[in-house]
Amino acid sequence: MFAKTAQSKTRNVMAATALAVVLVAGAPSIAEACGPKGFIKTVGTKMLSAAKSGSTGSFRSLINSYADVGAIGNFALGRYRKLVPASDQAAYRKSMANFMAKTMAQYSKKFRAIGVQIGRCSSSKVTSKLIRNSGRAQPVVWKVRRAGGGYKVVDLQVQNVWLGPLMRSTFSSVIKKGGGNINALYAYLGIARRTVGTSK
Repeated sequence: MFAKTAQSKTRNVMAATALAVVLVAGAPSIAEACGPKGFIKTVGTKMLSAAKSGSTGSFRSLINSYADVGAIGNFALGRYRKLVPASDQAAYRKSMANFMAKTMAQYSKKFRAIGVQIGRCSSSKVTSKLIRNSGRAQPVVWKVRRAGGGYKVVDLQVQNVWLGPLMRSTFSSVIKKGGGNINALYAYLGIARRTVGTSK
């Protein structure tokens, strides 16, 4: 009887040890999967500061520091991406970032809150909530990508609207109304005329 009890205790200790090993071994992958968590906490907090000021300059600084402006700009162009030559890329990215900053400043009240609460997290998407004085929360979802040793934001969802697809739809409409000429978008973004490229 005592032998069986000893064996039982041994099995329990081995099982507990095995479970601990599994949990410890799994910890790095969990931490890795939620790598962007701290990054989004930082970005979200700085967004609250920009929203408090309500200035385009504050949002522009935020975008240039934490967003992948190149990737966002390319996505917004969609099938018209080929119409922007390499010589115009820098001017396009700068004006596109300014367009985003103006848009966010215009709706800055939607981003005003007293804190950011991080929810579900993966290597490419992080959910969060902006906590308001009233206690109500505004859900915000972030899409991120690896960039060097950190992360960059590539899209943002507020009130169930993704910024990237919204910009693509807007830019596409502007170009179509301009007869497929990229200068129509340049004029819309405030870029000096540089090319006469049109879609075919």
